[in-house]
Amino acid sequence: MRIPLMKNLSGRGQKSGRGSRPAEGKEVMDCATFTACIPAFLEDSLDDDMLDAFLAHRRSCSACAEELSIRVLIDRGLAKLDTGENFHLRNELNGIEKKAREAKAHRAFLSKTAYLLEAAAITAAVIVILRYLTI
Repeated sequence: MRIPLMKNLSGRGQKSGRGSRPAEGKEVMDCATFTACIPAFLEDSLDDDMLDAFLAHRRSCSACAEELSIRVLIDRGLAKLDTGENFHLRNELNGIEKKAREAKAHRAFLSKTAYLLEAAAITAAVIVILRYLTI
């Protein structure tokens, strides 16, 4: 499911939701969208643009950062309570964000690799065609 972002068209840092200030020309996320995206963030299923907007909003909106903490505490903390494992909320949040950023970097690497392979295939095809035409 694709959740729409609010677009900052003016680039003047207008407020969005409960206090986030977007950078010029960046997509911004409001608090309702942030809350709706929490499950997707926890499942690591946000696309790159949504992830960037989500993390930016988390940094700029203390109320939404607290909401995310509560959801992680409920979602992950209660599960660890049942098993008797230690649970550190800050470490859990940092781990989730790190995993999301690593997945984003991996997707970017795969995209660049695919582009390079496609360019190599096209180059090889052109060479084969040119050799065929010169024979």
